[in-house]
Amino acid sequence: ALAWNYLHSNAAAKAVEHFERALNDGEAFAHAASGLACAYTAAGRADDAERVLDELLQRKASGNQYISSRDIALVYLWSGDRTKTFEWLDRAVEEHAPWMVFLNVDPMWDAVRGDERFQAILKRLGFQKV
Repeated sequence: ALAWNYLHSNAAAKAVEHFERALNDGEAFAHAASGLACAYTAAGRADDAERVLDELLQRKASGNQYISSRDIALVYLWSGDRTKTFEWLDRAVEEHAPWMVFLNVDPMWDAVRGDERFQAILKRLGFQKV
């Protein structure tokens, strides 16, 4: 959680440090790896972010480990690829991905909250506009 706070506080280098430590400590791979890819993007390390994203996609495709489509969508969100963000969010809805229950209030998604595709996803999940 501290790494995400660093990331949202524009302290990308500290976020990278904490996400790398989380991966080395064996924390949940998908969540820590997606956070690391986002932090790499924020730190201007696009090649590193792409490498981590590729590993997430490979592990998901293998079917040997659960990788949430929501985590992949988050990486695309931070990279600025809105089309892929929404493609993967749609997949997350279909697979009933964890954390989607917080989509309507999770500040990580504020950058796309006003997008009608995001609003459509919230509606599919049964959230009402407040």
